[in-house]
Amino acid sequence: MSSDADMISPRINTPRLGQYTKRIVRVVGRIKLVDDTHGILEASDGGQIKLNIANTFMAKLQGADYVEIVGEVIDAGTVKYQTHSDIGSNVDLKLVDQVIEASLRYQGRIF
Repeated sequence: MSSDADMISPRINTPRLGQYTKRIVRVVGRIKLVDDTHGILEASDGGQIKLNIANTFMAKLQGADYVEIVGEVIDAGTVKYQTHSDIGSNVDLKLVDQVIEASLRYQGRIF
């Protein structure tokens, strides 16, 4: 039986990807590209993340603007897409990144 800690999917940014290899995470950003083989997400910190997306999900991301991606970290620059939430067309990514950094800095003390 898995614990609650096993079910957590932390919200992270590009510099932290390498610390979460083989774990499920959430990444907020803007879709820059979706083609036949992959997608590119501009993350909250401005870094780019390659999204490995199964063909069956490509259409769901086409036309999306700002999203929260849930997926498995493959390496320090790649996330295997599982699902996403469309969060609109006017998101302050700088503010999102500040919240991500603050939540990670105090993780375990306030959460």
